[in-house]
Amino acid sequence: MSEYNDQQLTCADCNRDFTWTAGEQEFFHEKGFTNPPKRCKECRQAKKEQRGGGERKGGNY
Repeated sequence: MSEYNDQQLTCADCNRDFTWTAGEQEFFHEKGFTNPPKRCKECRQAKKEQRGGGERKGGNY
């Protein structure tokens, strides 16, 4: 039996409630993360795409 229980959190970006599952909590713990996620899965994905979506500037390739 898992020591984790599903938790209801509120996304910092869209203010929707989302479930942080016991499995996700266990994954966070294994990776050494101490804080719960602030964003829902959709907003995390959008933020990730936003960071990596632009072309890098500089360098002579």
